[in-house]
Amino acid sequence: MFDIPADVRALIFDCDGTLANTMPLHQEAWDLAMADLGGRFSPAEHRELAGVPTRRIFEILNDRHGFGIDPARGNALKESYYETLVARAEPIAEVVAVVEAWRGRLPMAVASGGERHVVTATLTRIGLLEAFDTLVTADDVAHGKPAPDIFLEAARRLGAEPARCIVFEDADAGIEGARRAGMAWIDVRRYPIEALRGQFDI
Repeated sequence: MFDIPADVRALIFDCDGTLANTMPLHQEAWDLAMADLGGRFSPAEHRELAGVPTRRIFEILNDRHGFGIDPARGNALKESYYETLVARAEPIAEVVAVVEAWRGRLPMAVASGGERHVVTATLTRIGLLEAFDTLVTADDVAHGKPAPDIFLEAARRLGAEPARCIVFEDADAGIEGARRAGMAWIDVRRYPIEALRGQFDI
């Protein structure tokens, strides 16, 4: 079983790329949306901006490339395409094993830069919707990742001090948000996850 330090009081998980292997599906949704909108969103930019809310990404792309895309319209279109693809989402076994090992033993939350209906669809697809005590999404905070807001709200809902939370993340923006929140984190890109035992950065 994945070891958790004795003083940890809560676990917080990102969704896309952490619990579910959905990043290729999101890239596909971006490609479809941008084909309609007349813009582009490269895989390199997707990796760079992973974890950032979709509306904010459209704002960034407009600034960078002069697209002039309405962020609200772009957001709705991109997420609607994703929801047609979510049936292909698969769980990331190593991280899901951590959830299952600590389910009912520690409070757990999902803290995602996605919108609630999108996160709910993904968690439902991989069978984890009922595993968490709370879901905190882009709908719940004023500032998305890399701001700490989403993680601090998750800790508040779980009744845990930020310093006693561990965040599981796959994106630089999310890790920066966890750091700003004063939380320990695990970068799940450093597989195998068993090799991460005790290697908590703060």
